[in-house]
Amino acid sequence: MDVLVAIVSLFGEIVVLVTVNVLMLIIYYLIAEVSVATQSMNAIKKAGFTLIELLVTIAILGILATVGLGSFQSSQMKSRDAQRKSDLSQIQKALEMYYNDKGRYPLSIPEAGNEWKDTSVSEGTLYMKSVPGDPKGGSYCYESNGIYYKIYAKLENMKDPKIASPSSSVCTAANGYNYGVSSSNTAP
Repeated sequence: MDVLVAIVSLFGEIVVLVTVNVLMLIIYYLIAEVSVATQSMNAIKKAGFTLIELLVTIAILGILATVGLGSFQSSQMKSRDAQRKSDLSQIQKALEMYYNDKGRYPLSIPEAGNEWKDTSVSEGTLYMKSVPGDPKGGSYCYESNGIYYKIYAKLENMKDPKIASPSSSVCTAANGYNYGVSSSNTAP
């Protein structure tokens, strides 16, 4: 669902950029028409654009570039947050598989990028081919006592409605963790 939200958000950003470009072309066309009308009225033939026309065009392009860049960066931030939420969901599923096999949650999980496999028996269960890590590097914060688990990530979008302060002694808000998932017998 989070990936769908990111795709819809990105599509919305693209529509905004296309609309802005169309408006820019319309403004440019109107400026050119005014210039042609002025030339016709004065019966003066001149080549190129006036300094005012160039300055107005450059100012409009600068404003549009600033708006477009801000929208692009916002889309990237939301996309990374959607990836973080998806990663925690995948880790959560692997933890539940582990619990079904062992009757408890692991006290720690492998570092990001490593395989997570039951090594206590030959040809043990593969829980994750590669444990996901934060899109900007590093690992997610994991806390467990075997009875419950909590996993936390650092979301970038501070306007995300799911941001909350963690109820953890290890993964604290002071360390930047502001989004978490947990086993069903505790709250994140």
